[in-house]
This record gives sequence, C-alpha cells and structure tokens, in this order.
Amino acid sequence: FSNSSVIHARKRRSFRGTYEITCQLETNPVYPWTPAPHVPVLFIGEAPGEEEDKQGIPFVGRSGQLLRKWARDAGLETRYALANVELHRPYDLDPQGNRINLNRTPTEQEIATHAPFLKRFIERLEPAVIICVGGTAAQVYGFKGTVGRMVGRWKDLNGIPITTIYHPSFFLRPMAKAKREE
Repeated sequence: FSNSSVIHARKRRSFRGTYEITCQLETNPVYPWTPAPHVPVLFIGEAPGEEEDKQGIPFVGRSGQLLRKWARDAGLETRYALANVELHRPYDLDPQGNRINLNRTPTEQEIATHAPFLKRFIERLEPAVIICVGGTAAQVYGFKGTVGRMVGRWKDLNGIPITTIYHPSFFLRPMAKAKREE
C-alpha cells in the first residue's frame, strides 16, 4: 500500500459480539455465509472476487457456483458454510490512488487483521470438518508446499479435522482444462 492509504477502523458484529478491526482495504466486506447456526462442513477460501464484492456473500461467482455444485453433489445441500481468510477484495493502489491488481493474493497482514473474526466464526459454528479451498487458505492453517501436495492431507485445528481441495478456479482456467484433456 502507498503511504496515502487510508486506514479504516470499523466495528464488526460477530454473532453475539462486536469488536473493532483496522482494515486498509475499502471494498465491501464479505462476511461468512451459513444457512444455519451449526453445519457439518465449513469451506474456507482466499478472498472475495468481483461478484462476492458486489453481493457481499462468499463464493457466488463462477468458482463459487462450481464449489456449491460440488457440495450439492456430495449430498450436503445447504449443510455447509462458506468463508474466506480475507473479508475484503484485495487490491493495490497506483501512485494516483487508483485501484490496481484486483484479485491479488491477500497479504499476511490483511489475513491477520481478520483472523479473530474467522476464529470466532469457527468457534460459534462448530463444524465437524473444515475444507480449505486452495493454497492460500491452506497455508494460513499450516499446510506447506504446493496445493497438489496439500490435497488429501489432514491436520487438526483445535479438535476439528481440516483438509485442502483445489480451488474451483483451477478447473475453470482454459490452460488447465486444455492440459487435462490431453
């Protein structure tokens, strides 16, 4: 961020409490989504994209539609929750203050800023399993290496099993699709 970045302190409601976070990003916050107070599966992704930023709901763009299809195909219907390690759509600022590099990977500082919110969400949700969607979310929870090496491995997060899957965008990219068809 440039020195001209404005730091905003905002009050965030987290189920039954309010806490203050300081965030440098001025996009719409995309809070976790859950259809019920307790669901068995929590999918955690990287950060909101363009559609998520517009609608304020995680995983509603093309990748999200594919993830939701996978959840339905697995028989979860609406028995899952969706969240991201970063609540805002990441971007950088050019010297004139214009947003550039939309959809970049969130920084460790940005992720750390929202970590207490996500931690509290997980505690209140009490999922039976957590699935990291892609490498960034997996690295936040201690997985190392490439996504291919993370997939199928399991860890423990305060008594909750946690694993990693490929991000749906991997399967939507033309290059990846062409390679798989060869």
